[in-house]
Amino acid sequence: MASIQHTFIERCYLLNPVWPTHLALAGAWLLVAFAWWLLTYRINKAHTLYMQRILFLVPCSKFLECMINGLFYNACPWLGAQDPGEKYLEMARISIITVVYTMMLALFYVISRGWQTLIFQMTRN
Repeated sequence: MASIQHTFIERCYLLNPVWPTHLALAGAWLLVAFAWWLLTYRINKAHTLYMQRILFLVPCSKFLECMINGLFYNACPWLGAQDPGEKYLEMARISIITVVYTMMLALFYVISRGWQTLIFQMTRN
């Protein structure tokens, strides 16, 4: 019979400095998102391009990722097989990581292809 033992079940104290760091990073990403929103959607609204408005998703998604990771690491030990809250947190963590990095790679690809970075409109002339 096979059994799986998690490393941090007895040693959760190793994660004690990690989860506050993730929550601090989440706060920093929230500040960046607020500054980006303020500059893009309020102060320079008439001069922003579509790319600059869509890049607002990067700090928002990184905020969610850091917040969920911090909450996940704070929930150590992960023994609660009957607790649905921990399972939802784990599913949210996996989903947000997948969405964040897929979106970031797609945005960086589109930017590298020259999506509204050099010219405003393409013409035949």
